[in-house]
Amino acid sequence: MPATVLVYGDSNAWGWIPDVERRPLERFPDGVPWPEAMAARLGGAARVRVDALPARTVDRDDTFAAETFPPLAPEAFNGRHHLPGALVRATPVDLVVLALGTNDMKARFARSAGAIAASVLALAAVAGTGGPASAYAPPDVLILAPPPLGPLAPWTRETFAGQEPLSRLVGPAVAAAAVGAGLRVAEAGAITGGTHGVDGVHYTEADHAALAEALATQVDAALAARRGPGMRGVAAPRDRA
Repeated sequence: MPATVLVYGDSNAWGWIPDVERRPLERFPDGVPWPEAMAARLGGAARVRVDALPARTVDRDDTFAAETFPPLAPEAFNGRHHLPGALVRATPVDLVVLALGTNDMKARFARSAGAIAASVLALAAVAGTGGPASAYAPPDVLILAPPPLGPLAPWTRETFAGQEPLSRLVGPAVAAAAVGAGLRVAEAGAITGGTHGVDGVHYTEADHAALAEALATQVDAALAARRGPGMRGVAAPRDRA
């Protein structure tokens, strides 16, 4: 039985096509977003489930996003609020890839790099429980630290104005916190060299491809370590002895 990987992320995991103007939701074709491209590279070794939502934060409700995406409520964008349900829907899960943090840089949240990193670690702790009342061994966690912002378009400048310096600190802060906690981590900015979409927030096809290639290697290594030598299939029930 193949392992199960849950990607829990925001609009970049969802596949938002960057644009210079705000417009109705439009996403890349199937196979282009990095979670799907990563799944193709993993082949039969893993089944990749994706739970991604544009404007999702690590742990903040967002009234402005709710006004932009009616009828979603402010709490719909709170990643911590919805992660337990995502874990249940994907159970059994062997590895959770957390790909959040960009939306927490928005000026209206007034958060520091350290605060965002601490929130990501707290979310990783939730992911590592495996969800409520699960009979299965808890999953491992891989954190994808967000990249720095690129040159902003007018519509993204509305929410990220002045946050470019912060964005250059968040990825390294998240990565350092993850390493300190003994968690697997990849820095998106180190992989892609930045955010190249014309809006300064969203990935290009080339960015998605680079992430898929790098993360497939890390995910494969994480699943191999979880299996151990000579084992096939990963998500076994917990030992009830």
